[in-house]
Amino acid sequence: MTVMVRFATVADFRVNPSKVFRELRRGEKVVVTREGKPVGVLIGISEDDLEDFILENHPAYRERYRKARREYSRGQVRTLAQVLGR
Repeated sequence: MTVMVRFATVADFRVNPSKVFRELRRGEKVVVTREGKPVGVLIGISEDDLEDFILENHPAYRERYRKARREYSRGQVRTLAQVLGR
């Protein structure tokens, strides 16, 4: 699937938001600009992906992920058997 990126001004979004939402449902990403400068990105998401998105962006999850990456980069890894206590 090819992902298209489209640019829309804040005014475009205000005038015809349903067009922007149709593009998001088709898998396009929309960069919103104001006075020619990007101010945000809209990315379509399905109901199935919503819970994952929320969890992945939770501050506690992000900190645990950063900690795990640091430990991994230092070679501080455990096997699954060690984690499960086998």
